[in-house]
Amino acid sequence: KRQVQDHLVALARAHVERILLESFQDALAALDDAAVRDTLSDTCALFALSRIEADRAWFLEAGYLEAGKSRAIRRVVGDLARRTSAAGRTLVDGFGIPETLLPELVRSWDRAPGRPISVSWRPPEVHTVEQRGESRAPP
Repeated sequence: KRQVQDHLVALARAHVERILLESFQDALAALDDAAVRDTLSDTCALFALSRIEADRAWFLEAGYLEAGKSRAIRRVVGDLARRTSAAGRTLVDGFGIPETLLPELVRSWDRAPGRPISVSWRPPEVHTVEQRGESRAPP
């Protein structure tokens, strides 16, 4: 029993995520407001790709994902996160997420209506070996 428990939990989570994404996409198709649709479409893509990113080791091992695509997904997730961050408070309020479920960073955002979210933390820049001026040759 215990040998398959982890697999069953992962399967259940994947099933719920698929239903969630399909419902989200159906709702997006019914939206008339292009700006709202674009923001929610980015939010939907961010969720879907962040889930793939979180499980990318399994996808790589199973042969469903190539290393280059895995790196591309990570970049797109970062881009989508930056793009949707301006609408973060609106999305949190619009989905009715209780303050108690939000991390401290999010709770500290300015609550003024219509103001874009400004967070002082930014991810560090990542440089390739060539950009740092290092050699690829072993020492």
